Amino acid sequence: MVGIVPVVALGVVLGSSSSALGEKAATFEDALADAEPAGDLAQLFGPLFADCKREDELSTRQCSSVRDWLAEKLHGGTYWAVGDESALSWAPYDPSEKKQELDVQGCLACGQPLPIEGKLRFVTTRVPKAIKAGHAVGLDVGFPSVAQPNEKTAAEWQKKMAPRLRVEFVFRVGPVWKSGAGDKAFEGVTFVPLAYRVFDRCSGRVVASDPPSSSVTVNDAPALRDASCPEEISEAEQRKREDALLPAQLSPKQINLVMAPIKERVHDCYAEFEVSGTATVKLVVDRDGSIETMNVLAPFDKTPTGYCISTALKGTSFPHFRGDKMIITYPFKVN
Repeated sequence: MVGIVPVVALGVVLGSSSSALGEKAATFEDALADAEPAGDLAQLFGPLFADCKREDELSTRQCSSVRDWLAEKLHGGTYWAVGDESALSWAPYDPSEKKQELDVQGCLACGQPLPIEGKLRFVTTRVPKAIKAGHAVGLDVGFPSVAQPNEKTAAEWQKKMAPRLRVEFVFRVGPVWKSGAGDKAFEGVTFVPLAYRVFDRCSGRVVASDPPSSSVTVNDAPALRDASCPEEISEAEQRKREDALLPAQLSPKQINLVMAPIKERVHDCYAEFEVSGTATVKLVVDRDGSIETMNVLAPFDKTPTGYCISTALKGTSFPHFRGDKMIITYPFKVN
């Protein structure tokens, strides 16, 4: 099982929590306790970009007053939100260290900038190094790693988890920024990360956290769970569901399908010993399809032909069923 990995934020130093002492929170949950959900990010950050130019001075002053009050309130709060898909990327597997490294990016809205006041605005930890294909890049926050025994296991884990892992940030709001000019001009707002954790949006399991998480799962996982997630069920529950779909007993058709290939081998027994007749076999079959006991009945019991037929039946298995053991009596024409 992958543990909770305390990590060092190499790209951005995480800010202090909003505790009275002004110290960094000891756990992610401590930082989260002071935060409120950010909700709609475009609505949250809207006041920072509000254009209060109005036709008359009174309306302008009123708009500016409300905007400034909202902005002040915004800068004084602590919030939590889940970053977009650009908040996490994957480094190649490191065979020498036997680990899969993740790259947490300071992105609340990097791949999907927010439509605010008629423009798309990025939400990042600082001014991006570049904007490539509409994505803000160069915003490293931390590099947590997950122990993996080999490259194959790491590749399988990445294939399964890449669509599922998300980054949750606890943050304060920083200043707005502008970069570039002309058709290459971009705008956005910074946020100051106080804490982050990488979690599985399907199971709620915490993969990495800074500061360390005091819980192995996200307490509000149902609220964060994505509808596209596969249903998480235990192996025992999976077997129970599969068993419920099995027939109570095998049908004559199912039995005949299993025994049909044996008839050719029974003919080989006749060709070898040249004794014809009807050889009846009695089988006790368990619910997993295995043959528990097998007997050839008279008149072929304890005969070379009977032993030949017993050998022909070795290794035979039936479909699974959910009821009690079955006693199957089956006749073979020996000719």
